[in-house]
Amino acid sequence: MSKCSCKACAAAEQLTKPQNSHCHHHDHNHEQHCHCQQVESHEQDSCGCEGHEHHTHHHDSHDPPDEEEHHRCHDACCEHDHGEEHCSCKACVEGEALMKQETHQDEHNHDHGEMKKIDFILYGISVACFVLAFLPIPEIVSTILFGACILLAGYDLLWNGIKGLFHLKFEEDTLMTIAAVAAFALGEHPEACMVVLLFKIGEFLEQVAIKRSRKNLKALTEIRPDTANRLLEDGTPVPVKAEEIQIGEKILVRAGDKVPLDCVVLSGHSAIDSSALTGESIPVPAETGSQLLSGSINLSGALTCQVNKTFENSTASQILNLVYASSEKKGKTEKFITRFSKLYTPIVIICGILLAVVPPLLGILDFKTWILRSLIFLVASCPCALVISVPLSFFSSIGAISKQGILIKGTKYVETLSKIDCVAMDKTGTITSGKIEVERIDVMPEFTQEQVYTYTAAVEQYSNHPISQAICDYTQKNEKLEVSDVNEIAGFGVSAIIDGQQILCGNQKLLARYQMTPKTYAASYLCIDGKIAGMIYLKETIPQASKTIVQELEQNGVQKVVMLTGDSSQAAKTVAEQCGISEYHASLLPQDKVEQLQRLKTNHTVAFVGDGINDAPVLASADLGISMGLGSEIANNSSDVVIMGNQLQNLPKAIHLAKRSMGVVKFNIAFALLIKLIVIILVAIGLAPMWLGVFADTGVTILAMLNSVRIFSFVRKKKYSS
Repeated sequence: MSKCSCKACAAAEQLTKPQNSHCHHHDHNHEQHCHCQQVESHEQDSCGCEGHEHHTHHHDSHDPPDEEEHHRCHDACCEHDHGEEHCSCKACVEGEALMKQETHQDEHNHDHGEMKKIDFILYGISVACFVLAFLPIPEIVSTILFGACILLAGYDLLWNGIKGLFHLKFEEDTLMTIAAVAAFALGEHPEACMVVLLFKIGEFLEQVAIKRSRKNLKALTEIRPDTANRLLEDGTPVPVKAEEIQIGEKILVRAGDKVPLDCVVLSGHSAIDSSALTGESIPVPAETGSQLLSGSINLSGALTCQVNKTFENSTASQILNLVYASSEKKGKTEKFITRFSKLYTPIVIICGILLAVVPPLLGILDFKTWILRSLIFLVASCPCALVISVPLSFFSSIGAISKQGILIKGTKYVETLSKIDCVAMDKTGTITSGKIEVERIDVMPEFTQEQVYTYTAAVEQYSNHPISQAICDYTQKNEKLEVSDVNEIAGFGVSAIIDGQQILCGNQKLLARYQMTPKTYAASYLCIDGKIAGMIYLKETIPQASKTIVQELEQNGVQKVVMLTGDSSQAAKTVAEQCGISEYHASLLPQDKVEQLQRLKTNHTVAFVGDGINDAPVLASADLGISMGLGSEIANNSSDVVIMGNQLQNLPKAIHLAKRSMGVVKFNIAFALLIKLIVIILVAIGLAPMWLGVFADTGVTILAMLNSVRIFSFVRKKKYSS
């Protein structure tokens, strides 16, 4: 089979090359070469930009993000009009992306911006004019007061509506302006005022709902600190901008500080709160050698740390980048609503004109009656409830799910996540912690336990392989032996001479080199002068959360959980039994995993959960690719969802929240359409006053938005405990 040239596979192969030490001599991980031919759909065509679709597709690519390349492509190819020239600094780019995510508020907030103090004063005066107009005063005075009420309260509404008419841009402002002006011209002065006054109240409440959603998101944007304490050579801490710190520099993280960059602890002891990143509420201990993620909080002692990632690549920055970029990838429902609104508004205007003209021409009542009904129809039919609330629901769901330690790269993946009924998972580093422990060491009758443990530790101390370290930890032997002629053979094991005896410690392949064939399989063997003295059995640690993951997934509508692993059948069986997984497939190469995934996809919507290194092809091929942690670049490029801190127990929570979010979206759509349909029917038979038409538009919009923002409250009503 020819080698796959897709970038996901190439990156996976490149990243696996230096990992050979992980397959050092115990065959714990198999050598895996990617020949995947099934991820070609993720390769990008040469740049042939066609407006916004290309720009969105450019962001959707699984390729590693390259900001310079992106701007080069944008400047050279994207000829669509972006409006005003944008500042290219990162803060402005992020701010602009954040504003895009806030439910197209720039498009649907009527170009008013936030209501200022002067707006409230004018609104108060207009209400006073409205009330005074009902007093027993001359008709001309009441007409002037009604007119002043409309102008003072709705000057910006009228201005934008008139501009919309000239530009043939039929949006909410345009419909409201037509309704208010026409009603006033027909002599229905109170109705015209009610349109404007109720609309302005709705606009204010709309902004309150938007502010609430922004406040919830702001907690996310504040996880990244801007400054760091750089340690000089004499140990003096100097505050500097976090982006100035380079890899390898030392920083001081005081008690109460947020960790500014990803780093490793050099000295000090403390407890770390990483709840903002991983959703894990219990502080974790930090000591020498501990890895700290930027955005987590140092709760107690001061820590001296060495930076191992730049500011741009640190965890907190990656979180913000993923959140900012998420609105670029819309789901089917959101895209449908956008297309629907563009077709819906002109159709509504045409129907309104027909409603005003056709019945009186047929002799059914007079023109004035039907024009007034037509105006109410136009107001009631405005699609703002859908256009605003649906994107806000998806946006809120991304924020809510992120609080559970799971980052979703686009609103379209919320939809997919809610439909998942099959979850396929890698074993090592996903279900298991990836840490290896010695389960037991069997000592042969001719040798003593003391002898086997001492010799094993003496030889394995010369290897940095994880299994060697696990054996040393298990034996805990510190006896000094004279060891000579140490030879570490990659992929086999270690040989040495102790007290004139040849000592071998390694796998079956190492024994085969010396013409020895063990009768019983073990992960590693200790041989003394050609005789097997001990057999070492290994196990992977399985977090408690993994042991209940199947049950929790099933509670959230997942019908099948499957384990796909490159490890041996025996290892896979052991883990599957402990976790309650009924179906597993072992000894799989990356292309074999893709094959199994395609089989599952014939009957299910499948999510694959992996570590994002050797699993790049299958992550890209799944309906939803979910990677564990932000440790590897390939995880970010190949997956659609990232589980922070390897907290697998957060996956059922995310599915639960996605399902509830989609429930809110569907309810908002059904509620808005139903209310509008009822009001339109009442309009047709003459039973709907103007205020009811305004409620069908503005009132329904407010209720739908408040319902959307309610998604954030789902996080506080925890169904699971961490």
